[in-house]
Amino acid sequence: MYAIDHALPHFGEKDPSHIVIDEFVGFAWLSCLLPVEPVLYIVGFFLFRFFDIVKPLGIKDIESYDGAWGIIFDDIYAATYAAVCMWIIGKVLGYAPFI
Repeated sequence: MYAIDHALPHFGEKDPSHIVIDEFVGFAWLSCLLPVEPVLYIVGFFLFRFFDIVKPLGIKDIESYDGAWGIIFDDIYAATYAAVCMWIIGKVLGYAPFI
């Protein structure tokens, strides 16, 4: 968090694309919420990117927080929404890791 807050003034943007630690933290969080199976990580990654780019369901509001908090937590929220979607899809389809 300190490194992000320290770097932000040098980039002159609210959420510069040069800072990618938020993407790593978001996907790591998603990985912790999913059963260990490669196909789930691939689908989860695309859902995570969808939620991170589109920012529905209040994710845009989280992004508006100042500094590192907004940069990191919007990705954590996107990853959580992706995990919930993965769980719902898995339950509906009867996919074994979610039973």
